[in-house]
Amino acid sequence: SMNSRILICDDNGDMCNYIKSLLVPYWSVDTASNGEEGLEKALSNPPDLILSDVMMPKMDGFQLVHELRQSPTTRLIPIILL
Repeated sequence: SMNSRILICDDNGDMCNYIKSLLVPYWSVDTASNGEEGLEKALSNPPDLILSDVMMPKMDGFQLVHELRQSPTTRLIPIILL
């Protein structure tokens, strides 16, 4: 539903915008350009689902998953690595 929120973490702007364009008719979508920004956004306003690239600057997808799993507010959020 439109109340459900998806966070996309991808440093490739074109890919990020493409995925967002597919999802935005159905869900509320936020984006982050690297794992560090994604972690900040997820902690401050936890989404219902996170789609993340693996290879990103500052913090890659695996590090992001590790950090998200450490926090009680984000440890149960489903994460899909692209």
